[in-house]
Amino acid sequence: MKHITSILTSLRLTIILLALSTALVFFGTLAQANFGLYDAQVKFFKSAFVSWNDLIPMLASILGDVLVGVFKLEPTFKASFSNAFVLGINIPIFPGGYLLGWLLVINLVAAQAKRTELTKKKAGLIMIHVGIVLMLVGQLATDKLSTESQMQLFEGDTKNFSEDFRANELAIIDTSDPKEDQVVAVPESILATRKDISNPALPFSIRVKEYWANADLLRSAFSNAVPANATEGFLKNAFVLSKPTAKVMDSRSLPAALIELTDKAGKSLGSWLVAAGIRSDDVAKVDGKDYRLSLRFTRHYKDFELSLLKATHEKYRGTDIPKNFASRVRVKMNSSPEVRETIIYMNNPLRWAGYTFFQYQMAADELALRQMNMDRASSTFQVVKNPSWVTPYIACVLVGVGLCWQFGFHLFGFLRRRKPSVA
Repeated sequence: MKHITSILTSLRLTIILLALSTALVFFGTLAQANFGLYDAQVKFFKSAFVSWNDLIPMLASILGDVLVGVFKLEPTFKASFSNAFVLGINIPIFPGGYLLGWLLVINLVAAQAKRTELTKKKAGLIMIHVGIVLMLVGQLATDKLSTESQMQLFEGDTKNFSEDFRANELAIIDTSDPKEDQVVAVPESILATRKDISNPALPFSIRVKEYWANADLLRSAFSNAVPANATEGFLKNAFVLSKPTAKVMDSRSLPAALIELTDKAGKSLGSWLVAAGIRSDDVAKVDGKDYRLSLRFTRHYKDFELSLLKATHEKYRGTDIPKNFASRVRVKMNSSPEVRETIIYMNNPLRWAGYTFFQYQMAADELALRQMNMDRASSTFQVVKNPSWVTPYIACVLVGVGLCWQFGFHLFGFLRRRKPSVA
């Protein structure tokens, strides 16, 4: 036990963890070119370990670029050299952000508990280290608890949900009840496994026959497009062109899937092609009920409704340079008669029920409406929910007060010990 304690409280462990963190930031920055910013964050910083297939082929690809440039090799050498290092299974070979973060917290807390005395002289150091620990824990809480999504509204529209920037879901909607719909949502991650899906609320099972992580739908065969082979629905004659997943922050992958519904006896009820970003309103009739099938952006439902009353796009006079985007909205709680009207504009978000609504995009001027073939102005809000948003502020205050206390304590001690100069 003493040996474990000495390791956890050692300065050597701190240096090793900081060195590994520096290397992780370096690798994660390089990975953005291969995986894109979002996937690089997930694979390197929001994970306990970095796998072989995420790190080594990437480094081999960089080395391949160098070899191609130095020895004037064929450009195809880079890809073949990188693929040579891909393993059939993922093996963790490097600590990820979560593991390093927790080890740093444990090392910091253990070292301070062992070495720091609870005295006025050490109070500043204690506050500084508590602030650093709170900052690390707050970042982990933000990664795990916070959500970011968007809500697009046309003038006169009302919504009680926002849509995810990245995640998608297969929604099976029972529309037989005239008062409310019953929805079963299947995350895209489950579709990607291509396993059979069943739910007690559904009288059928779902078999994922094909899945494309990012795809374009075409009306005819083009390039490497393949027929969807669906037997039912609006997209049954479509062709699917598979594409690499999106890496740019302002773009997103639009997946597609070919699903087959089977009844309790295993009999096929037909196959449907569903695709994100395309509203086909396909309906499957099973046991006298209508079930609408849709692969849509993952929805985050709220306990209030947001209505867009007016979208305003102001420009500087005589130019096309935007001056201001403003949205007048009405918020109404579902559980109470409380209603609020306010204006959301740049640098002035709406904070309501733990959510923050930022002005994100707008299509309100005549040119934009013509280009997008819309008859009503629209406004898009970025919706952020972060329960731990206050922790960085508390951490910074603690570190600042701790620094002032520590330097001030030593300064006043030095001034008290200073001898008066002799004339």
